[in-house]
Amino acid sequence: MLFDSVTVGIFVLLAGFVGYAIGGIRASLAKEAATIVRPLSRQERDEVVALLAVGETTTAIRRVRELTGSDLAAAHSAVTRLQHELNPRLMPEGRDRAV
Repeated sequence: MLFDSVTVGIFVLLAGFVGYAIGGIRASLAKEAATIVRPLSRQERDEVVALLAVGETTTAIRRVRELTGSDLAAAHSAVTRLQHELNPRLMPEGRDRAV
């Protein structure tokens, strides 16, 4: 036999570790890519705040995406930060209130 079972096992483990490392790197790069393309103007921010005031969180996220060109994760994060800025009591206990 060219390879014994121990050699094959080690090769499979090594391939698994390499795949795991590459997956972690790709995930961290994807998180960094979730950014707002441009900030909201005061008028746009007021529009999003008005949507949040009537409970239209999903519509607010959609509007932020339309206005800024950001992806879903970045728009959701921006709207969540805005909600916490408007009402700090929404922040879960034990979290830093600075956003």
